[in-house]
Amino acid sequence: MQQDKEQVSSFSAATEFKDPKNFPYGFKRSGEFTQQQAELLARHGHAYHALHAGDRAPLTAEEEAFILFCNGEHDAQTGHEKAWKRYLTLCDKRAHRPAVSLSSAARENSTSNMDSDWDSL
Repeated sequence: MQQDKEQVSSFSAATEFKDPKNFPYGFKRSGEFTQQQAELLARHGHAYHALHAGDRAPLTAEEEAFILFCNGEHDAQTGHEKAWKRYLTLCDKRAHRPAVSLSSAARENSTSNMDSDWDSL
């Protein structure tokens, strides 16, 4: 009698993970991730997020190790952990960006130059 064991794969997710707020053109086109990291995030990002937030219980030993990484108990070692670390680091940097854009700074600069031109007349 042969028994079929249902294999559970690590980091399974039903839909593609996207973050249009931080990466409006996608992970691959952002230029911030390696191709492998971009693919891992798109394929497994929902699982990473759920495990990190504690919304999902780990199903495999690899997911248990991922949670230990998320809790700061070890450095990123696997491709999954490195991709998630890179994602979190970039999101944190983007959240703390200054609110002044280059276009508004350029406009302010050109207005200032126009005022000094008027003063010289």
